[in-house]
Amino acid sequence: MHTKDIGDIAEQFVIAHCLKCGWIVSKTVGDNQLYDLVLDKGDGKLLKVQVKNGKLDDGVILISPKSCGYMFDGKGNRILFQRKYSPEDVDFIASYCPDTNECYLIKNEGNPSISLRITPPKNNQTKKIRYAKDYEI
Repeated sequence: MHTKDIGDIAEQFVIAHCLKCGWIVSKTVGDNQLYDLVLDKGDGKLLKVQVKNGKLDDGVILISPKSCGYMFDGKGNRILFQRKYSPEDVDFIASYCPDTNECYLIKNEGNPSISLRITPPKNNQTKKIRYAKDYEI
C-alpha cells in the first residue's frame, strides 16, 4: 500500500475517534500545511494536529513525527528533506495504530520519535514510560 494511502487511513480513523468524543474537527485543504487537522474540544482553544500512522513493534507503538518530501535546487536536482514538527508548528501529534485499532493524542514536544508502550518494559523500568492507554482518544 502506498504511504499516502496509509496516512489517509490514519487520518480518517483519528477524525472518527475525535468526532465520537464530541469534538469539532476541521480539515486543512491540500497537503502542504504543517498540520492536518484543527480540533475544537469546546474549551475555546483551537489545536493544530498532525496525524501519523503508528507501528507496533515488540510491545511498543512507534510514531515518527516528521515530514519528508522533495524540493529542487536551482539546477533542477531533486533533494530529499526531512523536517520534525516544532511545538510552535503543531500542538499535538495524533496517531492511528492498525495493530491496536486505537488512536492516540500526544502533546508535541518536538521529539524526533515517540514511543507508546502497550506492554511493561522487560527491565521493569517505571520512570519516563509513556503507556499507550494514557493517550487514547
